[in-house]
Amino acid sequence: MLAYATFKVFIAPAAFDREIEFHVWNLYLRGQEALIVGLAYMFLSLTLILVGLVGDGDENS
Repeated sequence: MLAYATFKVFIAPAAFDREIEFHVWNLYLRGQEALIVGLAYMFLSLTLILVGLVGDGDENS
């Protein structure tokens, strides 16, 4: 959000029009989406690894 605020205050009024600002904001949102998906994937992977390490607790059968 700080990056977008900096862009909005300093860069956008000087050199960019609304269309370019929209594309930059769209890329920012895609980056946020990729970050969330990556964190979810990491959490799922760690959960599956822990489940695999712990097992079902019935090793003597």
